[in-house]
Amino acid sequence: MQCNMIKPTNINSAEYKMTIDSCSQPPKLAFLVFRSRSGSTLIGDRLNWHPQILVTPESEVAKRAHDFFSDSKNIRNVDHPTLADHLLTERKLRDWGLEREQIIDAFSKHNANNWKTAVRSLACAYRDATKPNAEMVVIKKNSWNYKNIDRLMSLGNDVQSIWIFRDPRAVHNSAQRALHSETGKPLSKGVFADAFAWRDYATRMKKANIRWPNRVIAIRYEDFVTDMHQQLTKSWQELGVTPIPKDNFSLMHENTKDSHLVTKTTAHLHTNVTSPPNPERIDGWKQELPKWKSLVLGFVCQKRMKESRYI
Repeated sequence: MQCNMIKPTNINSAEYKMTIDSCSQPPKLAFLVFRSRSGSTLIGDRLNWHPQILVTPESEVAKRAHDFFSDSKNIRNVDHPTLADHLLTERKLRDWGLEREQIIDAFSKHNANNWKTAVRSLACAYRDATKPNAEMVVIKKNSWNYKNIDRLMSLGNDVQSIWIFRDPRAVHNSAQRALHSETGKPLSKGVFADAFAWRDYATRMKKANIRWPNRVIAIRYEDFVTDMHQQLTKSWQELGVTPIPKDNFSLMHENTKDSHLVTKTTAHLHTNVTSPPNPERIDGWKQELPKWKSLVLGFVCQKRMKESRYI
């Protein structure tokens, strides 16, 4: 039976049960990790254009599943409805559009008795409800994912991680103007905090690449904006799927008007995700960022910036 794409907001329980019965092969997993304001929504959206890849909206599902099973009573007596309710307390997960019953059914179907199987079950449920032919689900989240990359890579030998990196001066410049969806405060925590956080991220990325050389994919934002199709072709190949020809990709660019990665929670941060990026904005920070902040970021992050071709 052929599986057709069904939007989660339009699928009812009966349709969903038929879908998971006919498309039950678990997808491969990858984790999209990044520092905020590094272009993750743009890059995730374009990765998702491939028919065999599904990128989820941002969510702390891995962290929340891990936290749930950190409680010994939940390990001894796994209650799937309680687990589903725990995960659905996150507003961003609710943006995925899955019903509580769909999540519980997936946990039962795949015998989710630990945090790893819970994450895989939820990825499978989202894939089956939205893009059943996808062979890989890419889960999008920032700080917890990269700080706990060892845990995520332990989910299986087929798991990959996609690391996005961008000039720390551009990241800070964007973060100090963007507002958090819940607090209403700037995403930036100050130039010093942002500098040390970027350096920590770059160091973790380097270590991950050394430890899992065949399972880590690095995407440099500036290269992506300069030649998007070339960078996507490389990434798709590393993810094990056949790249989309450039002519087909250009046509998709013309016909795509919205992105499922831009949810109610994040819409205020992403106004032009589906538009072609403007390469002239790559160095926009040079006109906007005070010189002393640029010097601080350059000093703290100097070693990793040299390795990443930023200085």
